[in-house]
Amino acid sequence: MAIAAVKKAKLDIVGPLTLFLPDWRKQTSGEVTIGVGYPVTGSGQMVPRFEQDIKSEFKCLSVIRKAGVDNSSAWKELYVIAEQKGMQVSGNNRTVVTRGDGGYQVELQLGLL
Repeated sequence: MAIAAVKKAKLDIVGPLTLFLPDWRKQTSGEVTIGVGYPVTGSGQMVPRFEQDIKSEFKCLSVIRKAGVDNSSAWKELYVIAEQKGMQVSGNNRTVVTRGDGGYQVELQLGLL
């Protein structure tokens, strides 16, 4: 998906896959809507079905875990730590996927105000 988008738009991917996630404190049933993105450079053209969105700086509490496993307990732990430290969560969460030692890893980022 990313390669198709940047080739058509004449952009270069300069960073890891990032998933933009909902506020996990809210009850969800069924499907969960997420955003998928990569940092890019270049001054390309707009491509149908894709949009360029410039994100502002992001304050977060994070933890790195192995990719491909259930990390729901790690998310819960981040919320507990934030509450214990008196931090206010923003509801904007991200997961950054990178290649690590022996495979892929994810950095779970709990957004803070």
